[in-house]
Parts: sequence; C-alpha cells; structure tokens
Amino acid sequence: MISGYDFSSGRFGPQTVTVTYQGLTTSFVVYLDRFTDVPYGHPTYTRINDLAEQGIINGYRDGTFKPTNFITRAQAAVMIVRALGIDHRGKTSNFVDVPPTHASYEFISAAYEAGIISGYSVDGTFRPTQNITRAQIAVMIQRAFNIQHSGSAVGFSDVPDGYSPKRFIEALASQRIINGYSDGTFRPTNNTTRAQFSSMIYNAMRYGN
Repeated sequence: MISGYDFSSGRFGPQTVTVTYQGLTTSFVVYLDRFTDVPYGHPTYTRINDLAEQGIINGYRDGTFKPTNFITRAQAAVMIVRALGIDHRGKTSNFVDVPPTHASYEFISAAYEAGIISGYSVDGTFRPTQNITRAQIAVMIQRAFNIQHSGSAVGFSDVPDGYSPKRFIEALASQRIINGYSDGTFRPTNNTTRAQFSSMIYNAMRYGN
C-alpha cells in the first residue's frame, strides 16, 4: 500500500510517501515541482514557489517558469503591486505609451500613484515592454518597501559616487535584499532575470520582519 503522495492535491514541494508491503513499512520524501524548469535544488526554488503560491508571480502555460528570461518594466510593476497588496482597480496615469486599454494599465497606474515608478520626462513614456535593469529594479524595490540602509559598509566597483541609483542599490545591498557578483561588481545596467527578481521581491517582503 502506498500513502501520503497525491498528484491531484495541488500541493507542491515535499511530500512524504509511505510504502507498506507484507508488514514492512518505509517512508521517503518526494518533491512535486510546480515548474518543470525550477526543480527542487534550484537556487531560487523556495523563493519562486512561495511567490507563486501567493499569486505574485506566474509561470507559463507549458508548465515552465523560465527563470533566466528577462522581465519587463510592466511585469515588474505588476508583481510589486501584487506583493504590496495595493488595490489597483480604477487607478489612472498618463503615460503616452500605456493607454487605458493596456493589459497592465491599472497596475502601472497604481505603482505610479504610490511613487514606486516614474516615467521618462523627455517624452512622457513608461516604456512597458523594455527590459528592466538591475539598477532600475533596485530603485523600484527601495521605494516600494521603504528599505533603509543598515549602516553597514557596502559598495560596488561599478557603482561610483554621483551615480543616481547608488543610494538605492546600497540600501538594498546593506540589508541583503540584493547581491553583487564575486568580482565586486553590481552590473547595474544588466537586465534583470525572473529568478533574480523573485529573490529580490522575496527578500524585500521579509524586510523588517
């Protein structure tokens, strides 16, 4: 007899399976993965699955999460608004490239109204389909969760004095919400992957708790 494991339960993560045969019983742990490309043991397994469980992030119809894909500015705004539990219904904004018919219009508008995002003053755009950089996401997360610098010394060789996102990046780094690379860089102009963003949001939601 086999018990404890239910494919149809909708419960992802570890499940204990008990096998009984001819009076002998043994148990072992198996893992039901939510996403086929984020198996148990993946560096961001817990973070991605926790956020998915809360409805903050979603996968794709083929059962994948695509952790190395980049996220756009619109997607980042949507997920941050969800993470904060902001009511986005009925929110409005005036970005010339985000009309009311845009799928993420109310989420982007809610993030704008909350002071989390800003557009480009040169042309009044938000550029929702543009991939978001690591520096841009640091600014958004610091504003969204009001992350304060811990006072610990932190710095990156490619984030110099006078660089406008510097204080946002260093505030998050000081609280271990974001990390740099082993060579001492942060690579602020690199695009942000879905896995990186999941880690940042997961950490930020636990800030102060």
